[in-house]
Amino acid sequence: MIEEINYDPEGNDRDNLNEEWVMILNTGDDNIDMGGWIIVDAKNHSYVFPEGFELPPVSRVKVHVGIGDDSDTDLYMNGKNPIWNNDGDTATLFDSRGEIVDQYSY
Repeated sequence: MIEEINYDPEGNDRDNLNEEWVMILNTGDDNIDMGGWIIVDAKNHSYVFPEGFELPPVSRVKVHVGIGDDSDTDLYMNGKNPIWNNDGDTATLFDSRGEIVDQYSY
């Protein structure tokens, strides 16, 4: 599920892209193979989860807008501009079959 979005980090959003993120939580009892899953905002900015990425049970991963090295707990969109609108937006999480898993609006 989409647990939280940090859409308005301190300071200028353009200077702080890695503090603009979406937190995904696995609430289930099994690993989720998220390879090929997609998260999209209302303007169709999207991120495709890397092949082989698995989220263990009761674990979280932050998907940062900026640039960084992917790990088990942090993934990076390698974006150059903020995408989560400060005045409201909707994130939609799709599985690898294109089915909606969760939506989060603020």
